[in-house]
Amino acid sequence: MIKYKCIQCNKKKERKELIRIKRQWVCKLCKKENHKNHREFLKRDILGIRKRADIIKEWAKRRKLQKAIQKTMLKKEYKVINFQPIIRGAKPSKLSKYHHHYLTRVEKEVLYKKYVHEGLTSGDANRKVKFLINQLFELVEKLKKKNLSDEEINIRFKESFAKLQ
Repeated sequence: MIKYKCIQCNKKKERKELIRIKRQWVCKLCKKENHKNHREFLKRDILGIRKRADIIKEWAKRRKLQKAIQKTMLKKEYKVINFQPIIRGAKPSKLSKYHHHYLTRVEKEVLYKKYVHEGLTSGDANRKVKFLINQLFELVEKLKKKNLSDEEINIRFKESFAKLQ
């Protein structure tokens, strides 16, 4: 009988004891070992299943590290410094000079949809909305020149916007 050489264990064996894998002769024992190692690889690396012994070893390492850290912390001398704690909180917002007398995006969309529904083209509706915004802005400027309070300006602004709808 012709004896072939196993690639992994380098032993000469008969043809019956060898299997051809990827054009190479491998004995059945080495094949079993390969399958076992591959299954282990799939379990540990791909699926993430870990052995209990490995987990216990990791815990022991962590405990050792924690003890070493605690020892170093105890050796260090800490200086006690008396200082006032800084209270951090929300900063006051800055008041804008316009006091928010303007139309929101949603209100502009409502006006735009109203004019489009009435039959205006999108360009005409857009121009009309911009014209109305300018009118409202001029109204606010006139009321500011009369030295009215912000509350009164806001009330009149909302009234004029309600008339537009």
